Amino acid sequence: MRFKGRFTKGLLVALILTLIPITAFSAQKITPGYTCKVYKQKVTHQNKVFTCIKSGKKLVWNKGISTPTPKVTPTPTATPAPVASQSQEDVKNIGILKNSLIEIRSYTNPNKNLSQTLYLDPRVSSIPIEWIKNSQNNVLDAMGGLLVPSTRLFSTIAFDAQFVSDTYPKIESITGTQPGYLARNNASPLANCISGCAFSSLVFAKIEFPTLIYVKPRETIDAKQLGAHETFHVIQNSLDSGSGNLPCWIHEGQASFVGSAFAEPTESFDSTIKMIRAFGGMHSAGSDLSKIEAPQGWNGWHGSCMDVGEYQVGRIANAYLVGKFGWQKSLDFLKAMNGQPADGISWKVVFEQIFHQSVADFYVDAELFVDWFFKKYIP
Repeated sequence: MRFKGRFTKGLLVALILTLIPITAFSAQKITPGYTCKVYKQKVTHQNKVFTCIKSGKKLVWNKGISTPTPKVTPTPTATPAPVASQSQEDVKNIGILKNSLIEIRSYTNPNKNLSQTLYLDPRVSSIPIEWIKNSQNNVLDAMGGLLVPSTRLFSTIAFDAQFVSDTYPKIESITGTQPGYLARNNASPLANCISGCAFSSLVFAKIEFPTLIYVKPRETIDAKQLGAHETFHVIQNSLDSGSGNLPCWIHEGQASFVGSAFAEPTESFDSTIKMIRAFGGMHSAGSDLSKIEAPQGWNGWHGSCMDVGEYQVGRIANAYLVGKFGWQKSLDFLKAMNGQPADGISWKVVFEQIFHQSVADFYVDAELFVDWFFKKYIP
């Protein structure tokens, strides 16, 4: 009976030791060569798997086998796209450019009672006709109120000079007055009209009969701004009846700036710059504004201002002027020039009175701006 009891007790102890979980051995000293209790028992300790083996008559822990440490793969993070850095000069000048467009496009002084008469030559493509009409109306919707309230506007989109000449008797029959020698003499040969011309010489009893002429307008980007350009010349001439007293870079540059701003006034800044770029570079003009001062009234028709590049330089110089001083200042300048002589000097005196900066000082900053624009935008 005693033997049976001892056997049963031993069997129970063996079973209990066999069933003890691995974690129960964590209190034991798990070191190679140290005594273990359960043969072939495996225990994981310090990144090694130790096995209880026989060494002679003793049970001891073997040297253990290292277990590989699982590699944690970091979650990839998106690398931000490189941002093109802008110089301080870029930031400042782009701000001036954007402000110039905001300034002029936000100006509102319409003339809702303006009467318009349009003569269309059927030989001209409908595409430039629509471009011209749209940009012309964009300017009138924004600043037509600067004209005399009773202004009548006559526009002729022609294929040749003969069609233009044929419209003058029609204008005379409507207004009851002749257009006058300036309009007739300048318009008849149309030698001076590359794309368009504007005349405000038809004035009778404070009623204005300005005439716009567009000859062979091309289906290119310049036709998009042509109506705005020539329509603003009419407004210029209305504010300053002797527009021959303006330097070329202001007279043509203002109209060119207005043309690019109102060709498509809802276009984004980038789209407008793209359109300006299409007009070309400075050519022989350089950025020296003093070389394109001579207006129509000083050195013959258009003076030295006939190169596309000179128009472009004037455009950018006026963008700078508006961006720095606001559009209203440019209009105030035109009003203050009314009645001033075309002597090449008076305009500089008026400029300093309106902008509180001498022309010489303005040239220093404006020419730097023009140079920057062409380096940045014109290939």
